[in-house]
Amino acid sequence: MGDMIDREQLHQEGYAMLRRAIPAERLADLCVAFDAGVKPSDQWPTPRGSGWRHSLVDLDPHVQAVCRLPELLAVVGELIGERFFLSQVAGREPLEGCGHQKLHRDLCAQRPGDTVIALAYFDDYGPWNGATRIVPGSHRQACGQPESDRRTPPHHSDRLFCGAPLHQASRNGESARRQDGHVGSVRSGKACSQSPRARTVACADSGVPL
Repeated sequence: MGDMIDREQLHQEGYAMLRRAIPAERLADLCVAFDAGVKPSDQWPTPRGSGWRHSLVDLDPHVQAVCRLPELLAVVGELIGERFFLSQVAGREPLEGCGHQKLHRDLCAQRPGDTVIALAYFDDYGPWNGATRIVPGSHRQACGQPESDRRTPPHHSDRLFCGAPLHQASRNGESARRQDGHVGSVRSGKACSQSPRARTVACADSGVPL
């Protein structure tokens, strides 16, 4: 992983904000890919929640390039600690007045740390359009333990969040757009259900980016 990530801080907090990992010149292409892939709920293998726009972006080359970013693969490999594969890639955007989630964690029943998510923000974001709240260090807690302090990613230039802590999307209080890509990685060998369109876009040994 080299100097890309602070290992000690990553394992203490359970996530990393990968600043400037997504080149600014790629954002327009990612937004175009998002809009091109939007499909209504009844066209997905499983129904999608109301109040969101959902986009099928897993095969778009610009999105796949984000999934293969060395910084992202390094964080996932460090947190999972074993070989892993990319299990889910999808686009989501909360509609105005929607998007609030309960505090939750993408957690494998077998052991904490089998699942790591990344959120790639294609638009500027903040409290006005539904920033993601994060509970640092909660990746080490058992489910049901009291939550600690929350933090909201501090600046709209932090385009890529990757980790395994408790997190929560907040409500989009304005009509401002907030498109993001949701990227899920799981430990190789972990049993999980996948949609027919799931693709293994990246696989790496712990801490060794492709």
